[in-house]
Amino acid sequence: MYKKIMVAVDGSSIGGLALQESLKLAIGQEGVILQIVYVVNENILDYGELAFDLSDLFTQMKTQGQQILKEAIDIVQEFDVRYETFLIELTLGGGSIADRLLEQAKTHGADLLVLGTHGRRGFNRFFLGSVAEQVIRQATIPVLLVRGKEDA
Repeated sequence: MYKKIMVAVDGSSIGGLALQESLKLAIGQEGVILQIVYVVNENILDYGELAFDLSDLFTQMKTQGQQILKEAIDIVQEFDVRYETFLIELTLGGGSIADRLLEQAKTHGADLLVLGTHGRRGFNRFFLGSVAEQVIRQATIPVLLVRGKEDA
């Protein structure tokens, strides 16, 4: 069985489903550690040559990430499961969310990565891309995708 299960949360209902699935795998399993991660993505603040000081916004994003991790901890603490939390900061030019998740999984010895996926198809998938898809293309460890409600 898995000993280090890394689950990515983002505050969405789909991230919550991923957390619930990872708990199903961890509950009752001796020695399992649930590694809960949240990625603060500074890349969404990149506006090219526009000169805005967005440090306050990035600080707020980190605070929001810490709150989402706290909410995940509150859920996990209802069960007899060991856990760790990680707030990952993805800075400008620091790669993709998928890269950072896989790097974190490797660094901390995760042997399973659990992610939520929106189940987008067609133009939405093409336009928005998919962190989950990038992860499964690059992963060297098993990945469990938890699908949420399909977007229109």
